[in-house]
Amino acid sequence: MSAPLTYNKPFASTCRDATTASTGVKVAKIYSAAIPLVLFSAATAVVSFYCFFRWYVLEPIQRGKVWRLHSWFCACICCCSVLSLLTWPSYSAQYLNSVYSDEAEANSSNSSQARAAYLNAAASDWQIVFNISYPVEFLLMSVIKTVILTRMTLVVQAASRSAVLKRRILVLQQAVMALVALGCVVGICGNIATSVSMYQVARYSREKGDAWIKGDMLAVTDAAQGYDVYFEENEKRTSVQCLAEIMVLLSIIVGYMLSAFFVLSSQTSAIRATSVDVLEKHIEKMRYIRRQIIIVVFVTFVSLLVRCVYAFMNGLAGLLYRSSRPTGNTRSASCEDPCADCQIKWEILDAWLDIAPNFQCWIIFFSEPVTLLVSLWGMISPETRLLLFAPASRRRETVGLTEFDTESNAPPRDANT
Repeated sequence: MSAPLTYNKPFASTCRDATTASTGVKVAKIYSAAIPLVLFSAATAVVSFYCFFRWYVLEPIQRGKVWRLHSWFCACICCCSVLSLLTWPSYSAQYLNSVYSDEAEANSSNSSQARAAYLNAAASDWQIVFNISYPVEFLLMSVIKTVILTRMTLVVQAASRSAVLKRRILVLQQAVMALVALGCVVGICGNIATSVSMYQVARYSREKGDAWIKGDMLAVTDAAQGYDVYFEENEKRTSVQCLAEIMVLLSIIVGYMLSAFFVLSSQTSAIRATSVDVLEKHIEKMRYIRRQIIIVVFVTFVSLLVRCVYAFMNGLAGLLYRSSRPTGNTRSASCEDPCADCQIKWEILDAWLDIAPNFQCWIIFFSEPVTLLVSLWGMISPETRLLLFAPASRRRETVGLTEFDTESNAPPRDANT
């Protein structure tokens, strides 16, 4: 580029500050974000497993009074949280190895260059672990959100007398599930392809380290060229995976908002069409369910929207800056520093996202363990809590109650409907 772009300067300065920070500062940043994420994921796994276990020890007649997908819902949350204990430590390990590799590469000795290459290979290995576990974790998270969407569909079907409204919520549910399934399949395929590229990146990094130890500069050059080719391929595939993730997140967000509208509309219609005696009996339960729906939808909407914006920035920055430069150049021709003012804005954004992994960890912290805990609370009615956690003597108070008694003012129905 011929001249610096003035609107890049503030962001370039932030990028440069993150790049030039000491190794200790970089390590502290990733630990400060990864440790709370891992702890909350572990807590979510324990809580969801306990809810599943309490359901498992119920008698068959008592299980029939609980939401029929309760066990699957708790099991999915538990598995998703357990996978987080593998996904994000591997993500942190990949970043730490990259930081130590950059530190070693600053030394021009052959031994330091070899160490940097081996650390880079270790970072690629951890990236492969992340690429395998992350799409499965994301798939489980998507399944959990669609199960909640199914629950809200059942609420509408129980409370509404409008056949048109019931048909609309059913079509919405099926459309969201189809888009989520398509996006998850594309994302899994993208992560598999990325893992193949990262395997080659790790292989060339080890060859480069071996060449530095032997002092064979020709082999070092050949290994570096192979590394650049596969690393570039990996970055492009990662951008495609981010775009597939955006499609899934947007589908869930839109589905939640429309479902919440349908649920609240159906409950309002049911209140107007109900006699005063029945209304007084169920009004408190309906208010509680309304609060649960509003809180779950709000927390999910905010957390997934922020996650969607991050995935959009990550994917778009990677695609645009690579498509705007000549093939084979890893940086802009006029300047080497990825955070320099003369870089195109998409490259600066891409570089900043790569060196600020704590930003992504905090986004995942709010969109997964925190949101999953809120969702678990929102999907357990007062009657279910009494069945699961109260002493056996108090469980007899739930005789004759079903899940749908707490979700609408409709007459009690079979819980397995």
